[in-house]
Amino acid sequence: MLHKKWVIRQADKEAASAISEQFNIDPFLAFLLVSRGLTDDLAVQEFLHPGQALCAPEGFADMEAAAARLQQALDSGERICVYGDYDCDGVTATALLYSFLEAMGGNVLYYIPDRETEGYGLNKGAIDTLAAKGTGLIVTVDNGISSVDEAEYIYRLGMQLVVTDHHQVGEQLPRAEAVVNPHRTDNQLPFTDFCGVGVAFKLACCLYDGEPAELLEQFGDLVAIGTVGDLVPLVGENRALVQAGLRTLQAEPRPGVYALLQAAGAGEELSGTDVAFKLCPRINAAGRMDSALRALELLLAEDEETAAARARQLCDNALRQELERKIIDDITAKLDADPAPLRQRVLVVAGEDYHPGVIGIVASHLVERYGKPTVVLDIKADGTACGSARSIEGFDLYRAVAACSHVLTRFGGHPMAAGMGLAVADIPVFAQAINAYAEKEYPRMPALQLHLDCKLSPAYLTLDLAENLQLLEPCGTDNPAALFGLFHLQLVSVSPLGAEGKHLRLEAEKKGRRLRIVQFGVKPEDFPYVPGDFIDCAVQISKNPYKGKVYLSVRAADVRRSGTDDDRYFNELYDYRACAAVYRFLKSRGGWDFGTEELYFALQKGATYGQVQVALKALHQAGLIRRGKSQIRLAQPAGKVDLEATPILRKLREGASLGE
Repeated sequence: MLHKKWVIRQADKEAASAISEQFNIDPFLAFLLVSRGLTDDLAVQEFLHPGQALCAPEGFADMEAAAARLQQALDSGERICVYGDYDCDGVTATALLYSFLEAMGGNVLYYIPDRETEGYGLNKGAIDTLAAKGTGLIVTVDNGISSVDEAEYIYRLGMQLVVTDHHQVGEQLPRAEAVVNPHRTDNQLPFTDFCGVGVAFKLACCLYDGEPAELLEQFGDLVAIGTVGDLVPLVGENRALVQAGLRTLQAEPRPGVYALLQAAGAGEELSGTDVAFKLCPRINAAGRMDSALRALELLLAEDEETAAARARQLCDNALRQELERKIIDDITAKLDADPAPLRQRVLVVAGEDYHPGVIGIVASHLVERYGKPTVVLDIKADGTACGSARSIEGFDLYRAVAACSHVLTRFGGHPMAAGMGLAVADIPVFAQAINAYAEKEYPRMPALQLHLDCKLSPAYLTLDLAENLQLLEPCGTDNPAALFGLFHLQLVSVSPLGAEGKHLRLEAEKKGRRLRIVQFGVKPEDFPYVPGDFIDCAVQISKNPYKGKVYLSVRAADVRRSGTDDDRYFNELYDYRACAAVYRFLKSRGGWDFGTEELYFALQKGATYGQVQVALKALHQAGLIRRGKSQIRLAQPAGKVDLEATPILRKLREGASLGE
């Protein structure tokens, strides 16, 4: 089990008390708000009443030009194509803008490229198809910002382009009648973290001759699903959009969304977490495994029977899970045979027949397993590879990938996720380049962290608390569900949960209070603790209605042994990095004649005694030095040296004995 660093949020109790009194909210909830950085009146007001945070669409550079060009097309009957993307954000954005333009009387069609055969974004084959259909104007949603060559091709064929996107802006904007992107430096926006469907909604607002609230009532379900699915921060205006969308989802969702809710087994009360785990993966699965058009057609369906049939198809994810398992098993076997990639700051793995629709999910699993940014590449028969990457908090993946642009044919993304294409022959060059960037920019890689809102006694875990926590909804990226630390619990029992025993049910107690805790995704044989052990648990709580009654559900996000010292662990984990300092010192002195103790005192500002001992052994095993009784001499190794491959450092990583 990968060890994560627990970080407990801090809060000013006096500030929390003042907020509780001023806004008439539960004192404990006020404490949680302060611990999340909401300390001034305006921030708290916007959090509690996010609907007031909607900004005018005209704050986007080029937004009015985009609306004017679309209005011209609507007035003249010119054929418009909404060109989307195959993920949840792109599909919902396509459904929203297509539905809106059609309702406005537009001559409109949609196009979503095939993930496997066409890849992400605009491509010339699709552009040819649209030209043959008489398209005069292409408007992109959730893509297009990096399609510089494709934009020129559109104009050569006599068509025009409007780009709406939210991905990072490159050095050159594509040729277009308008380029709408919240990350343009010439915007006048109080909030910039919109996803593709959020930008598409703003364009619709700019075109609409009415109040934005009316459009949000009509399209809020699509905006909420796409925003949650794209993992953008659920703060500021995104929070307002999703909160409004959840109301639409519960009150009057469109037929396709209602059918998907029913097929996914969603309850009457919907949260951001329900959307994230019940709706988004099923919409994403269509684009990953088959065609995103299936998901789009479901969202556009008006007939309940048709919608129900399409929703049932989207809920069949057995094939996707099997492909994920096979790829993970193959990668694990390769790393067991050659663990060298695991010694790098960024894990880069590649293989044939890695379905491009699931490699992003696989990358996420590997990040959780190995605690480092991960790139998974699918090798194709034509000598090219496409990749998907996921990161950890504190490591900007987009910048890292952009630093390797010289070996990539395409790339895009944001700090936590990215995609790229390259030649198979350049995979080793890419792996070396991204790790060189990581070594230069991150001398010490960030640890995988788990943020806890506070320490809590088990006695405070109640249904009333679970009810009060609804104030934090919608929860998601940058506004996670509350996570509490329960410390020094005595484990009473461990039992398997589920038909195949893939989960755990724990019983633990403290001061006479006994708790049942569920931990998903951990089998009993992989759980390192036994009854009688003292453990710490990071838990989330929720209400669980069952047969007319409501029970408290307690779910463990992480479990560890009581008394764990994270700082000590992560410091000692990187002891081997003293090797460079020791070797530089020895090289500057031409060797050493005074024994280990004197070397330690000479280096004590840069290394502990244990680190010096480990460094000397590693340098000796690598052939960089020769050691006598008290003398150390520099040596010339036979070839290239990989210090991290030395037996002692390998044992350190694996937690094995450091004996000879």
